[in-house]
Amino acid sequence: MIKNKWIRIGAIGVLSTSMLAACGDDETIEDPQEVLEEEEAADELEEETDIDEEQADELEEETDEAEEEADELEEETDEEAEEVLDNVDLGNVDMADLETTYLTPLDWTVLEFDEYVQEEFGQPIADFDDFADLEARVGPVEDIETTE
Repeated sequence: MIKNKWIRIGAIGVLSTSMLAACGDDETIEDPQEVLEEEEAADELEEETDIDEEQADELEEETDEAEEEADELEEETDEEAEEVLDNVDLGNVDMADLETTYLTPLDWTVLEFDEYVQEEFGQPIADFDDFADLEARVGPVEDIETTE
């Protein structure tokens, strides 16, 4: 009798568990064709994503190449600017003072400033004794800006 009681309880437990599981799962089994279509759509989306990643990699490579070309061009420009500076005789005028006082505020090159000095004062930069002499003769940068 004790054995039957435990067998009945076990059977009732198994049956009730399966009934609850069957009732609780209201999802219907999908049509296998729909499942296949959804998987194909997911595969296509993954493939498109792979293509987008490849395009992004190609764009990044192109950007890196463009940056390298820009760096090379900047180096060439710097070298050319140094060559121009070598061709301009500054005499005793200090380049650092000239640059901070006149060239940077005016956004001029040494050649442009030399041309201005020659036109306005009849002598090139190299003919001044030093920067103080040039500054005394040319005057403050504000005066140059108002005459331009």
